[in-house]
Amino acid sequence: MNVVLKNKPKQQSETAIRRAVKQYLEAMGFFVITNQQGLGSYRGLSDLTALKDGTALWIEIKTSSKDSKQSEYQAFFEERLKNSGGIYLLIRSVEEMEQALIGLGFELKGQIKMFGGIV
Repeated sequence: MNVVLKNKPKQQSETAIRRAVKQYLEAMGFFVITNQQGLGSYRGLSDLTALKDGTALWIEIKTSSKDSKQSEYQAFFEERLKNSGGIYLLIRSVEEMEQALIGLGFELKGQIKMFGGIV
């Protein structure tokens, strides 16, 4: 009996997803800051902050793996930010980022949409 093992598609790392989301947002005209954790930074701070037209988005990047979850500090940061009127997004792909922008009412018309062609 022959057994054939199929390779699972390789999952993108958080770093690769973060880089792609940042490039996408910059192409859409956002000013994007990559937040670094370190001594003196707020525990649980999101991976990216994106600004456009007076609106700030706080974006946490995770992989599509079911094991990729927010830490306790990240969940607390999300709660505090939302209670303060901020917009916090948990994003797992560029496609999710595009859908979130549409849901927030950002006009993507006239710009290159990564997954929908040019509109």
